[in-house]
Amino acid sequence: MIQSLYIRNYLLIDHLELEFSPGFITLTGETGAGKSTILDTLCLALYGDFPRITGRGHMDRVETVRGETLQTNDPRSILRTGCAVAYAQVDLEIGNETLRASW
Repeated sequence: MIQSLYIRNYLLIDHLELEFSPGFITLTGETGAGKSTILDTLCLALYGDFPRITGRGHMDRVETVRGETLQTNDPRSILRTGCAVAYAQVDLEIGNETLRASW
């Protein structure tokens, strides 16, 4: 079971800590509320990547506010503007053990 998620400097998120209750099974919200961002950070913490940068279109290019051109699969493309470091951490309970994965 996912217990908690900690996000720092990811896309538009400065700092976010989420605690999940036992039995939590769905994530709802309006368009643009951040549901996909939360799922992205779970994938990032658990697997080191996520489909939005490694899936279809991963060779596309984006321009940063500094005028640099990055491929969308470049980890710098997910940094919050003005930040040099991003962090994602998830705590999981498996059996009687608590495990932590982070990126």
